[in-house]
Amino acid sequence: MAKPPSKMRVVVPYSKAARGIHLAYTFEYRDADQARQVPPAETPSFEAARAEAIRCVIGLLADLGDDDMTGWLVRMRDQAGNELCTIDVAEAEAARQANDNTPL
Repeated sequence: MAKPPSKMRVVVPYSKAARGIHLAYTFEYRDADQARQVPPAETPSFEAARAEAIRCVIGLLADLGDDDMTGWLVRMRDQAGNELCTIDVAEAEAARQANDNTPL
């Protein structure tokens, strides 16, 4: 019968956020027919960055008022400039309505 190993080592990967590493994302906001990039923001994860983008775009919708706008409102890019996600008017409006229906 084979002898079991005397020591077993288990490696558990930790997320970058758990190790205190934050990732930088750049947000590109649509302003009428132009785009405006803001300096990179550090967040602990893609999900946190996307949530921030949605929060900001809800405010952008409020500023636009009744303007009939379609298409994208914010694009999120990684440090290399790769586009990771786009928040369009329909998704922003759905997020705003969900936010409006959230009890205080």
